[in-house]
Amino acid sequence: MDKSIQIQNSHQHIYTNPAGDTFRLGCFSSAPGCSHRSQPTMEFTWFKGFSWQVALCANCLLQMGWFYQAADTAHFYGLILNHLIESGWTQPG
Repeated sequence: MDKSIQIQNSHQHIYTNPAGDTFRLGCFSSAPGCSHRSQPTMEFTWFKGFSWQVALCANCLLQMGWFYQAADTAHFYGLILNHLIESGWTQPG
């Protein structure tokens, strides 16, 4: 099932963080396999009204992107598109 969604009228966004790193993000309603590993913050948020937390792969701990949540409980994932594997891969086990 496709979990891609549009935020601010687009699925894809390109943003640069304060350190100068540029990311191409895709927005998704959920991201099975991601865990949140930081406290929510509004500092330097790319999506107005949404706090963010770092989203990591629960298996390998690679940063996959960010989890965004608004005060009204609206939420989504902004995932780094070149970190995603688009295939029929399933988790071993």
